[in-house]
Amino acid sequence: MLFFSFLMLSSSLEKALNSKKTVESIINYGINNKVAKISYVPLVLLEVYLSCSIYWLGFNFIHLCLFILFITSVSILIIHNLYKGHKNISCGCGGVLENDELSYKLIIRNFSFIALIFYLYYQEVSLEVTISQTIILAILNLCLLLLLMAGKNLYKINIYRIKILKIYNEGVL
Repeated sequence: MLFFSFLMLSSSLEKALNSKKTVESIINYGINNKVAKISYVPLVLLEVYLSCSIYWLGFNFIHLCLFILFITSVSILIIHNLYKGHKNISCGCGGVLENDELSYKLIIRNFSFIALIFYLYYQEVSLEVTISQTIILAILNLCLLLLLMAGKNLYKINIYRIKILKIYNEGVL
């Protein structure tokens, strides 16, 4: 738990200290300038909240859902930009996770974090999970599975697109 608390804190601190860079990173993801500026503060506050509350309270169901939704949303944006060929932009993660280039390794890293979060959550709550929590977690798992499948298919489509463009360019020249 301390690991995720530190990751979220280092990320939120860097975003808070470098607001212009963070807003620029959000804009580079293809998000409207006005929306990027508006979403900056809630983004930093969410990371600070998760960092502090995970450290002091551990993982509860709310933290689990917020963390998964946050990481999944970021992963969707990364996959979307990779599909469009936008690799040379900062991931915008901040802190120790900052990376100057988008890649599918970031998606793998994010889903590894989610898997570890699930493990830690179930270790902490043992078998005291209600039916509604199980249903919500099953839906989140299904969403993650669909996201992984979509990412894999987008990657394949992009490879085929590149091959077709190479063939077309060779035929034209």
